[in-house]
Amino acid sequence: MTAASAHKFGIVCAFAGVLAFAGCATKNVIVPPPPLADRIPAQLLACRERPVAGELTRQSDVAKYVVELDAAGEDCRRKLNGIRGLVQRDAARTGGEHD
Repeated sequence: MTAASAHKFGIVCAFAGVLAFAGCATKNVIVPPPPLADRIPAQLLACRERPVAGELTRQSDVAKYVVELDAAGEDCRRKLNGIRGLVQRDAARTGGEHD
């Protein structure tokens, strides 16, 4: 091997070594999650409609209305609890303070 070819071989080896080490380098890229508002399921953002009272001439009409009214309220409470859980998990993950 001549001096010139040895020099070229040395340059090629050095270049290959730099490329090999560069390929091993890792960079921690932190990708933030989408905004919390984009992660709340649409079905949690709308509550059951409040029932119309209508004619409440008999006690059975009033009882039926109260049961329907309670069901609509429970639907909203359940959905609000679902959103609260999402917010609390997000706060625990990101270190935020949400109660």
